[in-house]
Amino acid sequence: MAAKPDALQLIADEFVGSLPERMTAIDAAFDTLLKAPNEADLLHDFYHKVHNLTGSSGTFGFSQFSMIARNILILLEPSMKEKSPPTDGSIQAVKLLLEEFNLEAKAPVQLEDWL
Repeated sequence: MAAKPDALQLIADEFVGSLPERMTAIDAAFDTLLKAPNEADLLHDFYHKVHNLTGSSGTFGFSQFSMIARNILILLEPSMKEKSPPTDGSIQAVKLLLEEFNLEAKAPVQLEDWL
């Protein structure tokens, strides 16, 4: 029975190890979106890169990291649903959250009782 939590923690550790590369991809997707905010495919790409981290981070007990990701998604949901470019206000708010997201990714805090 003890092997299961150890195996899950190893997967969580691999998740943390993947964060630098994944955050680089998210930052690049956001920079590309900023250059062409009217391109729905670019918004979709950025949104889904963040979305992919949201559930995983929550599953592995990184609740603060997951919350930041969710807040980014919430800001972009109206644009995704309406298939419209994000507003300037949304873009600025996402920029601020991305800074926080990147900081958290460098040293994500895992809840002790996540298993």
